[in-house]
Formats: sequence, C-alpha cells, structure tokens
Amino acid sequence: LRDASGDLAETAVKTGLVDKLANRIEQRSALVEVFGKDDDVDAGYTSVELSTYLAAIGPEKDGNAPNVAIVTAAGTIVDGEATPGTAAGGDTVAANLKLALEDDDVKAVVLRIDSPGGSAFASEIIRDGVLALKAAKKPVVVSMGSLAASGGYWIAAPGDEIWASPTTVTGSIGIFAFFPTFERAAEYWGVNIDGVGTTSLSSLYATGVGPLEDNVGDIFQQSVEAGYRDFIDVVADGRKLDPAYVDSIGQGRVWIGAQAKGLKLVDNLGDIDEAVASAAKLANLTEFDRVEIREEITPFELMFGKVAVKTMKLVGLDRQEARASQSAIRKLVGAVEDKARFFGEFNDPGALYARCMTCGG
Repeated sequence: LRDASGDLAETAVKTGLVDKLANRIEQRSALVEVFGKDDDVDAGYTSVELSTYLAAIGPEKDGNAPNVAIVTAAGTIVDGEATPGTAAGGDTVAANLKLALEDDDVKAVVLRIDSPGGSAFASEIIRDGVLALKAAKKPVVVSMGSLAASGGYWIAAPGDEIWASPTTVTGSIGIFAFFPTFERAAEYWGVNIDGVGTTSLSSLYATGVGPLEDNVGDIFQQSVEAGYRDFIDVVADGRKLDPAYVDSIGQGRVWIGAQAKGLKLVDNLGDIDEAVASAAKLANLTEFDRVEIREEITPFELMFGKVAVKTMKLVGLDRQEARASQSAIRKLVGAVEDKARFFGEFNDPGALYARCMTCGG
C-alpha cells in the first residue's frame, strides 16, 4: 500500500486481486465489446433484468425424484407473519414447514437458519414444526449461515443434524425480557398517570405510558428465569445433553462454529450443499430433487414491504398510483419503517426474547 502511495485500488491490481482499473464508461464499453451493444436498455449493452429472466424461465421445476426441501428462517424471529427478507415470522416459517410435512414428495427437510434469534414464543412455534416433521419420520437437517444464535439456536436444537461453517456465530443460549415504557415522552406531551387501583398490580394498566413498577418487574424477572430453564431443556432434549452441561456453556455466551462443534452444539462443519446431501442420506435417497419452500410475494411487496402495501390500502392508493410516486413513497415508508423497525421486532406476546444482542443482527 505504501508502494502505491496509499492507493487501495492500485494495490489491488499489484497484488492480483483485480485485473484492471476502469471508470464506469470504460467498464460499459468493455461489456459492449463482449456482449454487444443495445441502445434500448439503460446499461447500453445486451443484458436482461433478473426479474425478466425469472419470469421467462417460469417457476422452479420439480422432477420425478423424491424431494429434499429447503425452508429458510432468515432475519430476526418475530411473532406472526413476516415478508421473507425482512424477518423470520414464526407463523410464516412454521407454515412452510407444514407444507413440507404435508407434501408426500418431500422426504427430508433442510432448515436453513441465518438469524440472531428474537421472540421466544415464535421460536417455539417454529420448533413445533420441526418436531412434527421428525414425528412423521422426515429427517430435518439444520444448515447454519453466518449467524444462528439464541432463538436461531432454539429452532436448530431439535434437528437430526446441525451443520455450520467454521465461522458461524451460534450459541447465545439465553433469555431476556423487553418491555418499553414511555413515561418521559408522555410527560413531555403532558400525559400523566393517576388513579385508584384495586390491587398491587393495577399499575399494569399504565405500563407503556407509566413507569414499570418493581412488583411488575419482578413478574418479568421470574418469567425470564423460567424461560431460560425452558431454553436449557430445549437444547438438552434436542442435543441429548445434560441440562447442567448446557447451562455451563449457555448463559448468553456465543461461539463460532468450530468451537460449537467441540462443545457438541454442532455436529458437522460444512455448507448447505453438504447439509442437503446429508439430509438425503438420512432419508435413504440416492436420487432426489432439491426444492425450496417459500412464500410467494409480489414485486411491489418485495420492493416496499408488506407495511407499505397495508399503508397504501389504508389511505386509498392502489399499486398503480403507488408506482407513479415511488420516490416519495420510498422516503415516506423508509422513514416510518426505520423508526418502527426496532420496536416492531420486539413483538413477543410474553415480552420474552431469545435474541443475541452481541451478534450485530
């Protein structure tokens, strides 16, 4: 880098990481030489948009062989439904597992996890789906992406096998409660809490606007401790480990895949292709088709999210009108979703979360 006078791009050339440096105009000219010129597209060279290509080839083809189905849980685990790519909705993932369960062509399932965890309730909903598949004698192999921690490990624990990469962040076996209160914001706007209660728990009615009283906090604390014991039992049962041992490697600590294998939290190190092959082997399949089970979403939902769709319906705008003002809608929806996303991810009905807070997810 010093030899290149601090020029990172030039350093990349000298070290062989890239072949040539060129600006966008030069890059476009090079692509025209390779693929041909096409003035009818913005790129200027012969090309096809991904959406056009996918529309042309049609839906994923399923052959005559038995299927190994891939179900994905990516993003924060939230209660209810969620659009793929935004979060892992407990009901959404569970519904996909149910489709695999009810499809006679599906003989094994790979649960692909890339999640920091989230709602304990939603995690248990997904885990129920995994257990139902196992009860139906359909092997479930877990394939961990870069992150499968806390609730992500909760849903992985019952798998017949768990595969991770050497650098997968996993573990984080722990529980916490999150119940936001806004008494200072309410006070700023002149909203105050007063009244007469009939029991020592009457303050529950003010929770959210009023402060969290000590006795109410104690209820959450007891619930957290019970939730942690449940998590320990889930892992101990799924991994055939002693609960005391699970506790010794739990308590919210995170591990990378290579460490997790040594701690018996992971069975094998490898990618999703190896996990699929292992699932097929467990199902005694010599030939199989690999299929993905996922929720179908519209291009509008993919671009703006379901929140935007609901917002447009509420204010009386149809999708055609929305497309005409995409830039304004993006800014509006983006601003609202950025503010609401954090709190929206914390929607567990019991306010209990198995979520890794050190994973950056």
